[in-house]
Amino acid sequence: MTLVVDLMAHTQMENRWFVWALLGFCVAGSFATLWRGRRVPRWVGLTSVFVFLGAQTYFLSLPNDPPSVIASVQQLPVVAFYLGWFVRPKLALIIMGVSATVFSAVMIGNPLFDADGAIGAPVAMHGILGMLFCFTAGMYLWRRQLRIASVDQLTGAQNRQGLNARLSDMLRKRAISRAPFVVVAIDLDDFKQLNDARGHAAGDLVLSRTVHAWREVSRTGDVVARLGGDEFALLLPNTNTPMAAQIVERLQGVSEHPWSWGIAEVHPGDTAEALFARADASLYENKRERRAADAVRRAGEAVDPGLAAGSDTVAALVEAPTPEARQASLRARVCAWVRQQADRLVRWQTPFSFVSSLIPLLLAVVLLSDLVLPHPGLHARSVVTWLSVYVVAGVVPLVLGHRYPRWAGIVMIAIIEVWSAMFLLTAQHPHAEINALLELPVIALYVGWFYSSVIARVFMACSVLRVAATLLWNPELGHGLGSPVIMVSYSVLIALFCFEGARGVRRLGQVQVSTDPLTLALNRRGLITAGAELRHRARRAGGAVSVALIDFDRFKQLNESGGHSAGDAALRDTVRRWITEVGMRGVSGRSGGIVSRLGGDEFVIVFLAERAVAQRQLERMAQSSAYAWSWGLVEVPEDEELDAAIVRADARLYAAKAGR
Repeated sequence: MTLVVDLMAHTQMENRWFVWALLGFCVAGSFATLWRGRRVPRWVGLTSVFVFLGAQTYFLSLPNDPPSVIASVQQLPVVAFYLGWFVRPKLALIIMGVSATVFSAVMIGNPLFDADGAIGAPVAMHGILGMLFCFTAGMYLWRRQLRIASVDQLTGAQNRQGLNARLSDMLRKRAISRAPFVVVAIDLDDFKQLNDARGHAAGDLVLSRTVHAWREVSRTGDVVARLGGDEFALLLPNTNTPMAAQIVERLQGVSEHPWSWGIAEVHPGDTAEALFARADASLYENKRERRAADAVRRAGEAVDPGLAAGSDTVAALVEAPTPEARQASLRARVCAWVRQQADRLVRWQTPFSFVSSLIPLLLAVVLLSDLVLPHPGLHARSVVTWLSVYVVAGVVPLVLGHRYPRWAGIVMIAIIEVWSAMFLLTAQHPHAEINALLELPVIALYVGWFYSSVIARVFMACSVLRVAATLLWNPELGHGLGSPVIMVSYSVLIALFCFEGARGVRRLGQVQVSTDPLTLALNRRGLITAGAELRHRARRAGGAVSVALIDFDRFKQLNESGGHSAGDAALRDTVRRWITEVGMRGVSGRSGGIVSRLGGDEFVIVFLAERAVAQRQLERMAQSSAYAWSWGLVEVPEDEELDAAIVRADARLYAAKAGR
């Protein structure tokens, strides 16, 4: 789209054939990737990145074509977002570092970016810093979403998605380093009886405490993952089978509930499926042996913390320290204090406060470059005023940290919008106008990621209209250096790309955070959000809400006879039918209800219906199911929390089981 704008509005373009060639590549690549869809390989995206970087390097180097140079500076956030979202961090950092270095060198060599050049050095500074900001913020926010999505909400262990990602990475590295590693499959013994006797809340507490105890004594780099219910896996890098057996023995010593295990060491050519299959087979062989020998080990064994570690410290206290030792000790204490304060500052922040601070600080650096590299027409007093405003606006979010309110973020970007509008209307030098346009993609990322759809879209619509109206308010935009139409069109198109990209990636991250990766039902986090929305809709419509807690019958026997793969297939097939039956779409459950997996073979279905209607629907679903399951069903009063209703449904479920 930007190339079409160039071809239509840039009448004095050098090498139009090159732009036509790029346009052909972009159109063909877009249609090809949409046609291939999920089958598009990663190397196609990287190829597009390198073509884009090469084209921008060429356009930035043109001293006699200011419109193309300005357009290239405006486009830099595009590739930054792509690298931050979709490329592995190490490779993305390398590409980003090389790109920033090359672009900086090209700009230094272009006289348009000299201190007294037609465009000016501050624009170059803003372009590079804006690109780095978009890359850093995009990668930080997206990777944080992935980290949240890969953690089991109940226990804090990695979930199946997080384990698969780590295992894939280790298998890829194994092909190069040949380093050994081990997968341990774990299954808690007789956990079903614990749930039946004491309820799911007691079982959840046992799971949480067990994982906490394992993580306390695990090595750095070991991965504890919950596959579902009472099924766990350990991923032990740089470990062979005998070492894994020792680690298992140590973990059993701190566990309050007995469990069985199976160990599988990686072999050349192994896949994740082959490793899990061997660990699964070893697990059930271990179960049979333990049952035959009746050698279940119980909780309560204490771990020896190794008290001998303090002997060296005692000896050091007896011997008087030398002046050099005291100086080294002082340096160590100072360094430790600095690290402690830095750690406290980091823990005090949230993604919102962190990014809210980065944006005004970025603009403060751009304004500082105005003072360091002055140009004709510089209004030093105005620059100092805005520099002071942005420094304060950048420090306040860091000071307030997690207490920084959302309305303050809106106020901050409204101030930036005022600054942008003022320079677009009154600037006496083109570089101030270009800098005012370059802030729009950054604002688009910020608003698109952190604010609700209504607030974000209203704000972006106002911002786009404000920039577009500049063509009427200031028809001399660019002071003849570049086409006003090209400058504004690029600014709007790239801002919309950044905004919609941020919204799309954020939605994708929310789906991953809220969805069980095995069954595609909602997880506990998704149940909280979607359940509140469904109850709100029920109140508005005057309808009723019912909750069913479902537990599969003889699921343990299915796992033991056919392995976990058979159990997984049963869960996937049944949940798919439930989702269709209640009409759940996406993660919001906007149609008729919600299906959520609490863990293992335990599920919650929330019906937008009275109890009698939900009961008939459950009976119909049970009759058509290939697997047997039981349920407890309650209707939820308006003043009752959803968690309390689930507890009541749990009691009804196990009362029914006890009655049978």
